Amino acid sequence: MTQNRKTRTRLDRRTVVAGLSASLLLPRRAHAANVTDGAGRTVEVPVRVERVFPAGPPAAIMLYTVAPDLLLGWPRANRPDER
Repeated sequence: MTQNRKTRTRLDRRTVVAGLSASLLLPRRAHAANVTDGAGRTVEVPVRVERVFPAGPPAAIMLYTVAPDLLLGWPRANRPDER
């Protein structure tokens, strides 16, 4: 019974991951939007984003992996051992 439960759990996790991946990969219709930040400033977000500056190293790595052409710069300078 324990083996059956593990197999069923693994299958459920795979199904969830597959569903999330499919929802992220499906094409969506883009539209411009306005975003208001915590300070009350409103910024218009264009339909097509051409440059992105990541908020930190994890975001930079993800952006570099997914869409390196959009990466505007790194959030910090590389250390000598990282070059």
